[in-house]
Amino acid sequence: MVIRKLLAVLVVFASLQTAQCQIVKGTIMAGGGLGFQFQTDHELYAKDFTFHFTPLLGSFIVKNFVLGVAPIAAYTTHSVVTPNNIRVKDNVLSLGIGPFARYYVRLSSKAYFFVHGSPSVMASWDNYITSSSTTTTKTVSANWTIGPGFSVFVTKSIAVETGLYYNGMWHQASQYNKGNLISEGGKYVDHGMLLNVGMQVYFERNKKAKTATP
Repeated sequence: MVIRKLLAVLVVFASLQTAQCQIVKGTIMAGGGLGFQFQTDHELYAKDFTFHFTPLLGSFIVKNFVLGVAPIAAYTTHSVVTPNNIRVKDNVLSLGIGPFARYYVRLSSKAYFFVHGSPSVMASWDNYITSSSTTTTKTVSANWTIGPGFSVFVTKSIAVETGLYYNGMWHQASQYNKGNLISEGGKYVDHGMLLNVGMQVYFERNKKAKTATP
């Protein structure tokens, strides 16, 4: 609810702006998406918390085209009390990094269409904890994300964006108990659609160049 209200305020504010939004060659783009989710199931005595952070940092190397780096950080914790009153926790930490590329097409003075692509590598550690044991599953993934999006400037240097991406992951998992390898899983692929909402800030490095716009 708070996020929807903030986006509504930003859209109204953008509609009141009259200045042309310009991005010159060499402009630095920094921003990304940040998300939290907390959920409680009172019937099953379960609690879930999810955090994800997907920053972007890039530079426009030519008109309309930006290259950069896209780190990935996510954390999920799930705890539940079983019917025989045993508490179980499942914590997952994921870290990754990879390059990204975007090509922009100008739609109006404040709106742009873009195509985003980003391959990356990621490692995840899943700790399954009970009162008697702790099992860790380590997963190595190769990820790819590609798809279109829209960016709307709310000021001359700040834009909110929405993207609809096709996201895929190639995995290989290994399971450990107290540091000892107990099983090595097979290789498999997950894929699906991803709706991403974020914000970007654009910093001009060359204040004299004022004509190039994506």
